[in-house]
Amino acid sequence: MGRTPQGRVYGAVRDGARTSLDVAAVTGLPVAHASSHLRMLAEAGRLRRSAFTYTMSLQRRTA
Repeated sequence: MGRTPQGRVYGAVRDGARTSLDVAAVTGLPVAHASSHLRMLAEAGRLRRSAFTYTMSLQRRTA
């Protein structure tokens, strides 16, 4: 699952990335794309809820 953008995002989170910025830095994806993929993975139940909640709370604070 590591070759698709969503797979790279999943791998980054599994390896400890906590925010969209972390994921973007690790995967090379733009931050907006990393955020979208995080949201899709969370909605599909592929991420721990805490990582998704933490990321979304940071995005709300910076928006």
